[in-house]
Formats: sequence, structure tokens, C-alpha cells
Amino acid sequence: INYMKSFSRGSFEFQFYDLGNEQGDCIILLHGFPGGAESWLKVAEDLATNGYRVLVPLQRGFSNGAQPRLRREYSVSELDEDIRGLMDAAAIKQAQIVGHDWGGVVAWSFAWKNPNLVKSLVVVSTPHPRAFMASLWRGNQAFLSRYMLFFQLPILPERVLGREGGRPFIKSLTSTGLSQQMAVNYVNQLIRSQRLLTNALNWYRAMPIAVLDLLRIGPIESPTLYIYGSDDRYLSFIGARLTRRWVRGEYQQLFLPKGTHWIPQESAVELAKAIDGFARGEKVKPWR
Repeated sequence: INYMKSFSRGSFEFQFYDLGNEQGDCIILLHGFPGGAESWLKVAEDLATNGYRVLVPLQRGFSNGAQPRLRREYSVSELDEDIRGLMDAAAIKQAQIVGHDWGGVVAWSFAWKNPNLVKSLVVVSTPHPRAFMASLWRGNQAFLSRYMLFFQLPILPERVLGREGGRPFIKSLTSTGLSQQMAVNYVNQLIRSQRLLTNALNWYRAMPIAVLDLLRIGPIESPTLYIYGSDDRYLSFIGARLTRRWVRGEYQQLFLPKGTHWIPQESAVELAKAIDGFARGEKVKPWR
């Protein structure tokens, strides 16, 4: 069964997909930028077919009823509490947390702060925040992250990304490996109004405020699977390699040759199998 539900936290109302067996082990899939919950739906459907209960929230800025205006309201601490609110609303005591892109940042932070709520952790593309910070001073990560500085500017990023019906935005996404159809879908969703695009960019604009929160995130105790594509145009291999240092629990890593940043979209079937296998305590094998 695939349907939308909602839960409230404070003055905000969040939407989320609730798929699969309500009595099954729970997996929570956290999206990043620029795609919302739909970026996970193929993976979610496959996992639901295997007997899991799968929750896919539209995180703040992407949910119609949760669109705060201030950038500080997009801090990692707020995003963490949103996931705790989801688990409370769904009566989930423990879940496997899976995150990609910005959802990966939230996943790392949530797992560190709430080890008792996290049965296991799977992060796709995004290195541990401390590994990412270290990689800024080593190799080419600072160069790869230059777009984040541009996103700090007011108004101009919205105008640049949204001009000509989002053509520059679509081109930048397809140049990093995202399919044309998915790029068009994501961009069309965000440029429906400047407010939606601003909300999504506020995840980046909150970073200067959240730096201390990110630097506090320590080693992860939960069993952790980290997956990285060698052709990722946003995140460097150095950060991926350093991530191992920040996991104390059981650790597995998959480095996928020719995998791009968009692993949930380009390899949904294989990724669902890896998530399933890791949840069952298996040794996960690369599919490339």
C-alpha cells in the first residue's frame, strides 16, 4: 500500500509516504537536494515488497505545510528533530536510517545523537560530516563545493537557476549524471515558485550557522554501510575514504566504479537489494 500521511511538529505539518507492511521492520529514507521524497520511491517500493515498512518523509522546505522562512530553521538540529517527530507519529521505536545527499548529513547526525533509535545506518554518497570537513583541506573538495558559496548569496541563485524555465539548472544536473527526465522533474517541482526554490537553498544557507553542530558529530556506534560512486562530481574520494575513521560499529563500504552522485536514481533496484541485505546482517557486495 502506497499512500501519503502527515504528522505535526510545532506549527509545521509534514507529509510522508508510508509503504509496505506496518508490522515489518522499519526503514526511513531521507532525501536531499534537489529531489524530494520521489527520488526514493523506486527503492521504497522494492523494499516494501520485501516486507519492510518504509517511511519516506518530505523534509522541511519540501513539505507543503513545513516551509519556514528563516535559514536558521533549516539547521541540522531542526532536521534531526523532524525525523524524531516522524518516528513518534508512526509509533516506530527503532529503524534503519538511510540518507542520500543532504539526507545523508541528517542521517549521520541523527544516528550519532540517537543511537538507541537507529538499528542500522546506510548513507549514500555523503561522507561523515567530520570526514567532509577534513576533505576541504585535502584534495579537490573545496573546488567541488564552490557552488555552495554561490548558494549563500541572496536572490541571485534563484534567478540564475530559474531562468529560461530552469534550463541552466537542468543542464548542471545532467552534466553530473542525472537523467534528463529526472532533472526536468526535479527542477519543475522547485521552480513552480521562488519560495520553494528558496526553501531548498536554505538547507545550504543554514550551513554557516550549523558548522558547530556538524563539527560536534562524533563516531557512529550503529552498524553502518557507506556507498560512494567514483564519478561523484560533488563529493571527493578523500572524504569517502576518511569516513571509515568515524564509525565505531560494524562498518561496510561499497565504492562503485563509474557510479555518479545519483545512485538512488541510477541504481534503484541494486541499492534496494544492498539496503535489504545490510538490514539482514549480510555482507553486501558491489553491483558494478
